[in-house]
Amino acid sequence: GDVAAYEYRRTNSTTSVLIASYPSSAAVNAVSDGFNFVPSRNLYDKTNAVDGMVMDYGTGLNYPYADGMSLGYFPVTANKTYTVSMSDLLGFNSAHALYCRDVNGTFLGIDHTVGATTGMASPPTSITWTGNSKVTFTIPSGSAIAYVGLMTNYSVHVTDDFNRVIGTVQAEEGATA
Repeated sequence: GDVAAYEYRRTNSTTSVLIASYPSSAAVNAVSDGFNFVPSRNLYDKTNAVDGMVMDYGTGLNYPYADGMSLGYFPVTANKTYTVSMSDLLGFNSAHALYCRDVNGTFLGIDHTVGATTGMASPPTSITWTGNSKVTFTIPSGSAIAYVGLMTNYSVHVTDDFNRVIGTVQAEEGATA
């Protein structure tokens, strides 16, 4: 049960009053389990997103574009696979591109799955876009890539749309997100 012991105080020779009950270890464990913190698997930090900006193909920096949404960069590690998804209709659409930076933030280049890479050494591999809502890719062993950035399509939108979109982005290690 939930109670391991009861404590009574005798008030006179015929009467005892319950003053405490002590929980069983099972009851204590059930309560403490509610406080065990399980960190999010989401590597995406929506505070890095910028509305009204897009990522420049040549520099990886944000530049103003009223209908753009720069989703920012998230950390990656060589020899691992990642999946980024969003459950919003605005999606990635025409922005099928992975912007890559090294550990110091230096722009390495862009891997554009509808064209050629910009000559970066050891670009992401096994890039698979699922419609406009998901991309899976691998950072090769020995690659200098430490951060990958994304942006959405160019679409007329309002601030509420931007907030909704960035709230649906999920970036995780592995083949699903």
